[in-house]
Amino acid sequence: MYEEVLPPERYLTTFVRTPRLLRKPVRQKDLEEVRAQIRDDATAQGFAKLEGPVAVAMNVYPPELGQQPELPKVIKAYLDALEGIAYDDDRQVEFLEVRQSSIRHPMMDGYTPEPVESDDASIFIEVEPVEDYTERYDRAVRVALFSREAPWWPDWSVRDENKLISRRRELESTPELDREPLQAVVRNYEERRLTDGILTDIDRPGAFPKASRAVHRILPLQRFHRMVRRRGGAAFWISLPGGQKGSSGSWKQELQEAMDEFKAREVGLPLRGFVALDIAVRGASLEGKDLDNLAHGILVRFEETLCVRRGTVSCYRVYTALGEPDGVQVRVLSATRLLGLNIILSNLRGKPPLEERVKRWGEDMQDRLNALAEERGFG
Repeated sequence: MYEEVLPPERYLTTFVRTPRLLRKPVRQKDLEEVRAQIRDDATAQGFAKLEGPVAVAMNVYPPELGQQPELPKVIKAYLDALEGIAYDDDRQVEFLEVRQSSIRHPMMDGYTPEPVESDDASIFIEVEPVEDYTERYDRAVRVALFSREAPWWPDWSVRDENKLISRRRELESTPELDREPLQAVVRNYEERRLTDGILTDIDRPGAFPKASRAVHRILPLQRFHRMVRRRGGAAFWISLPGGQKGSSGSWKQELQEAMDEFKAREVGLPLRGFVALDIAVRGASLEGKDLDNLAHGILVRFEETLCVRRGTVSCYRVYTALGEPDGVQVRVLSATRLLGLNIILSNLRGKPPLEERVKRWGEDMQDRLNALAEERGFG
């Protein structure tokens, strides 16, 4: 059985339940109730407040009846509630992942939940150093090179492409009045292809490991990924938002123009299924802009422009990354791809890396050899 690699004080999990989700502006009484629950969990786990860059993941579950959260105000409220307990300032957050309950998704229209005794809102939060998240991500990438395991390998196949071509031809020869069912089939194939972008070693926060840095010095892999994603992947790029007064309007206009161009060139829109956004921030600092504010500015416009309705994006991750080019890369992925990533990384949390396992194996073998030598009088 594997021993825990991360000291408990470097990793905080907290499950907060309240009658309603916090949202900005927050009543002081509600804020203190949430902070008390977080503080109790931190104390029970022996968690020590983190000093450097941190990674935060949040699962948001609003009450099934009633409140539908405005995520920008909700996430900001809980990031503020973590201050002084998990970290000093939410500007330390260099990786943020948010997942929301599927009840809010447009596909759940018409769903009526069964009455329950307690219909509280809840949120599950994980906090850890960015370097710990990155270390697990890098391990998972190395394993995937041999296992061909998602999310680093495509799901869309040549067979799927041939089916799409066949259905399109069939649609062209179908009378107008009978097209609706087949249009839905074609539309589903197109969205699957559009959101089948894969993750690579560069799609995470923090500095690259030595091996990756060596490879990137020889091969322009980041430029290659940009070219591939521009030609065949659901991605677009915008500049970093400026901190200067009056620059917000021009950045929002640039964002809208990038989305309009994306909408004009891609098929499979508007998005209807469970989709995710992967937002990588590279280059200069955000000049006073928090990652959560940046993500929210993109998310609202994205759902208004490219989705059937608000709530279509069921999860997103935003992080500061190294490399080129400077700016913000926004990718559209299937939500199941990020779910698969989360499962893999969670499974690795309690497992030591290969180097540590080899070291332990070597130490164990040495102990056995010493015991054998002593038993036979060679010690």
